[in-house]
Amino acid sequence: MGIGFAPKLLRPVIRGHAVTGDIIAPIRKLSETKGPATHKDAAAVSEALVNIGTYFMPKRAKQMF
Repeated sequence: MGIGFAPKLLRPVIRGHAVTGDIIAPIRKLSETKGPATHKDAAAVSEALVNIGTYFMPKRAKQMF
């Protein structure tokens, strides 16, 4: 994954953090697999996507549009 140039806001999500943990681990695991994805993999990825959205929601709520 091309994460070397990620913005500062994304670094805790991508590299893991003491508070957030490694919330993209299921996505990374699925991207490295060679076989077909299972329903269990899809559930783990969807949970990771919800966790990513939850992580960024307080930051977006503070933005003025």
